[in-house]
Amino acid sequence: MARPPAWTRQRRAAFLEALALRGNVTWAAHQAGISRSRLYKLRKTDPELAKEWDEALAESADLLEAEAVRRAVEGTEEPYFYQGEQRGAARKYSDQLLMFLLKERRGEATNKESPSAPVIFELHLGPPESENGPAATEAPPDTEDDAGA
Repeated sequence: MARPPAWTRQRRAAFLEALALRGNVTWAAHQAGISRSRLYKLRKTDPELAKEWDEALAESADLLEAEAVRRAVEGTEEPYFYQGEQRGAARKYSDQLLMFLLKERRGEATNKESPSAPVIFELHLGPPESENGPAATEAPPDTEDDAGA
C-alpha cells in the first residue's frame, strides 16, 4: 500500500489558495494532491490550519458576493443569433439576484434576520366563527354610535 503524500508547506498553501478561490474542500484537496479525509483530520489537530481554513472560506464567500453584485449591477453579455450566425449581444441583468443581495444587506444593516421558514396561515372564506358556533349571517342591528357616523 502506498504512503499518503506528505503534508508540506507547498500542499498547505495550494489547498488554502484553492479553497479561497472556490470554497469547495473536495476540489481544493484535489488541487493540493491530498485526500479530503486527511485534510479534515489535520484540521482537527491543527488549530492554525483550522483558522486559515475558515479565513479561506470567508474569502471565497467574498469572491462569490462580488461576482453576484457584478452580475446583478453590471450584467452579463448574452449573444443572440440569426440563421446560425451571431448578430450581436444583449446585456442581461439579474433583478432576482439584485433583490436577494439587497435583502441580505438590508437585513444585515438593520440587524433583522429573515425568517428561516415560510410563514403558513389559513384562509377561511366565509363568516367568522364564534366560541358558540358559526356566526350569524345577518348584519348586527344599528347602534346609536353608528347612527351619527
